[in-house]
Amino acid sequence: MHVGLRVSLCLVAMVVGVSAVAAGKSSTSQKPATLPDGSPAPTPPPEPPKPGHMPKMSPHEQLVHDVFYGSDKLRDAVEGYFTEHHAWPKSIDEIPDANKDLPASIQSFSLDPNGVIRVQLSAKAPGVGGKFALFAPQVSDGKTIDVWKCTAPDVAEADSPCPPH
Repeated sequence: MHVGLRVSLCLVAMVVGVSAVAAGKSSTSQKPATLPDGSPAPTPPPEPPKPGHMPKMSPHEQLVHDVFYGSDKLRDAVEGYFTEHHAWPKSIDEIPDANKDLPASIQSFSLDPNGVIRVQLSAKAPGVGGKFALFAPQVSDGKTIDVWKCTAPDVAEADSPCPPH
């Protein structure tokens, strides 16, 4: 009787342990990412949920999502151009389809010097219509973009369309 109880408790403990690991509840921790200067790297918003599982986002959360994920392909294209040519594109026209299929909160993209992407927000962007956000590439070795730093210089921090740092 005691052996059977002990075996049952061991099986329950193993199942609970496996379930916790499968759910991502591990006791190990990851070191947070940092920029070359040692400051914490910005963290992107969570990956978009699968279709049909969309939680309701606030208008501000939707704006941050649109700005980050809406500029994702363009950031990849600018990074690819920089890697291939060892120079920044001089114009948004050098990036095919840069202003195609934009979310409603983004009016357009343009390029500033040094590969900086300017995200012009549309009049529909909640609380920040007509303003802009910048994605500046951070390059430490002259060859590779380490991270993109997002700022919105003319927007209060609480209303920023950039992901939290």
